[in-house]
Amino acid sequence: MKKVNLIGVRFGRLTVVSEAGKNKSKHIEWLCRCDCGNEKIVLGDSLRRGITNSCGCYAAEKTVKRNFKHGFCQERLYKIWWGMKMRTCNKKRKEYKNYGGRGIVLCDEWLNDYLSFRNWALNNGYRDNLSIDRIDVNGNYEPSNCRWANDKEQANNVRNNHLLIFDGKAQNITQWSEETGIPRTTISSRLNRSKWSTEKTLNHTMCQSQ
Repeated sequence: MKKVNLIGVRFGRLTVVSEAGKNKSKHIEWLCRCDCGNEKIVLGDSLRRGITNSCGCYAAEKTVKRNFKHGFCQERLYKIWWGMKMRTCNKKRKEYKNYGGRGIVLCDEWLNDYLSFRNWALNNGYRDNLSIDRIDVNGNYEPSNCRWANDKEQANNVRNNHLLIFDGKAQNITQWSEETGIPRTTISSRLNRSKWSTEKTLNHTMCQSQ
């Protein structure tokens, strides 16, 4: 059988440099240079059949990535990222209707790149006692619209909060309660059961506290 010259031929990450003789079974071996810079002697049959296509670095990289990903899967941040994906992309999830179903998306920068999200989080105030919060509750999950907030801040930013506009400010009942010192239940009662106006409710309260 006529010998095939493989010098200069590329197989995966390997480029054949020269013939390296024959092995004990009289099969021709070739000296190959890998894209990573390493050299490796490979049987011609292994090259042609696609059995060997790197010096071993490709398999090593896959192992590292697999272990790398598995390790990150245990992080709280990874679970937060995964939760965002599920809420915005998975129509089978019950919470989808309030997120993806309303047109809210996970930005391209984060969608398939956990490390990008992780880097942003660690550089923008992430702590284990905080949760991801969208500044505009109708906006997307993206760097310019996300922050890390505690439970109280999250509660103040929910979509169904009742905002009261008074004295040039728009705040929910909890926030007005903290500012005026009047219990939330009192404010709610005056607004709902007594049908007081916002101005009367908050102004009367303020006057009483003076």
